[in-house]
Amino acid sequence: DSMATLMSEHGGQLHCYNNVYASFSPRSSDSYNLADSISVGSNTSWTVTSSRKYSGSYRIKYVMLTDDTKASSAGIKDYYECSYMGMANAYRDYLETTGVISRLTDDKVSEDMPLYIETFGSLKTTEKFLSFPVTVDTPLTTFEDIKTIYDELTEEGITNVDFRLTGYYNGGLDNTYPAKLKWVKALGGASGFKDLLSYADEKNFGVYPDFDFAYMKNNDWFDGVSQRRDLVKSIDDRYMSKREYDAAMQSFEADYALAMSPSVYDHFANKFNKHYSKYDAKGISLSTMGTDLNSDFDQDDPYNREDAKSFTTALLENLASDYSVMLSGGNAYSLKYADHVISVPTESSDFLKASESIPFVGLVLHGYINYSGRALNMEGDIASSVLKSIENGSSLYFTLCYRNTSALKESDEYNKYYSVSYDIWKNDMIEYYKTVNDALKDLQTQRITEHEFLSGVRILDDENKKDEELTPEEQEAIKKAEEEKAAETLREQNRAQLEASRGQTAAASSGNHTDDIDSNRNSASTYDDPDKYATESGSIVRVGYEGGISFIINYNSYDVSVDYNGKTYTVSKLGFIKLDA
Repeated sequence: DSMATLMSEHGGQLHCYNNVYASFSPRSSDSYNLADSISVGSNTSWTVTSSRKYSGSYRIKYVMLTDDTKASSAGIKDYYECSYMGMANAYRDYLETTGVISRLTDDKVSEDMPLYIETFGSLKTTEKFLSFPVTVDTPLTTFEDIKTIYDELTEEGITNVDFRLTGYYNGGLDNTYPAKLKWVKALGGASGFKDLLSYADEKNFGVYPDFDFAYMKNNDWFDGVSQRRDLVKSIDDRYMSKREYDAAMQSFEADYALAMSPSVYDHFANKFNKHYSKYDAKGISLSTMGTDLNSDFDQDDPYNREDAKSFTTALLENLASDYSVMLSGGNAYSLKYADHVISVPTESSDFLKASESIPFVGLVLHGYINYSGRALNMEGDIASSVLKSIENGSSLYFTLCYRNTSALKESDEYNKYYSVSYDIWKNDMIEYYKTVNDALKDLQTQRITEHEFLSGVRILDDENKKDEELTPEEQEAIKKAEEEKAAETLREQNRAQLEASRGQTAAASSGNHTDDIDSNRNSASTYDDPDKYATESGSIVRVGYEGGISFIINYNSYDVSVDYNGKTYTVSKLGFIKLDA
């Protein structure tokens, strides 16, 4: 699977079916623009192919879905239906059968859902000392601040909190590779971390310091890392850095974190664990281990992505035997070792060939693993994202800083975190969490068994009700007046355009164009939408759990009336209702 690319196509004029298949490239290749490295007259691409090809076997497992009518006529009771629900059930059963996931039980979950909070540690900033610029570690969230946050949430009745600590060691957010471990003094140092762990054990909340073994942001003297020996090399023997898509530049931009060869993961993880195990910590966050697989095309010691997956799972298995593991993203190879997965996709990518958004990850994982979507305070539409949590059955996740958030704007890498102040988000975080927790806390061990799109009708507000109360003659008169006003506006615009471009008189330009406008207006006015208050497809969904509990969720910005199972329900705008069994 790590060597595959999923391809999606539509039949177009040939047929009306969508199809998806896996494409494999046994011999890896890489292309880049020569204009980025040397002076050339045009954008010329250079493609380099690896001298080593993958020699393992390719195997694809197919699980057949069954049509309901044929299954009924054949007397088959146990089958996967021909729908995305059937696909989700088949994949979930496959993961469970192969031991990748296992059911959550009541003794493995708390009474309330987890609340995931990622906190930033320290950031290097420049200050002046005796008129000389010096670099200092500016604290964003100290170990004491984390205790304060938890105490304040406890006062609001929120006790099941798991903290992910990012940027607390080896220099803060721009840290060195965790081959050795030194907690930032400005955050409380080693004694502050020990005190936090002791407090977490007493209060029973989770502490998950985040470490990234796949990338090296900075190096340090005597840290044991050799760039020549330990870094990933490209096919043309260059060191490779992590790249992220920049929507503004419409290209992948490097963030200067160099990729480590997967072959050294276990070596450095063992060195790291000698230091980390001294603190008797119970949890650990492993950053990109759940999402990134990097090939290494070193001529003397090459590894492909399948090799990288083997090294990654070995690292996860090693650390999962000692700690509770939190991952980001959570690809299938990593789920077996994860207790918590954050930043899982909860909605469609909205790529060109996507038609509707379904909670596929939730359909597969709910009742098996604790997970959350992206950080809620980093989303563009908060209300819609809360509803996505209800639809996916996922917990809430926030990225927050307790102090000095203004320092983030000076960083090219971290200035995107412009809405992370704990003081600002505290009340909203509590409100959103209680909404989701009240809805889902009793369903943490239940699987999602149903999902469907419903049709509804808009409930008119006071302004629209006034329009509806008019007689048909009055409505028609208002409609004609509005159309005439719009047509007159078009006439005036066209007069000005024709006078400027052709030098003709206003009267002539008006006479030539008015007939066309009137003709178009009259033909348009004969069209009447028979169902103008019906909701758009995909804007109302129903999701059902084992035991019969279900939710009807309204993503529209207005109240709707929905008919379901012989009853009519009213769902408020950007809201949901819970239906008991």
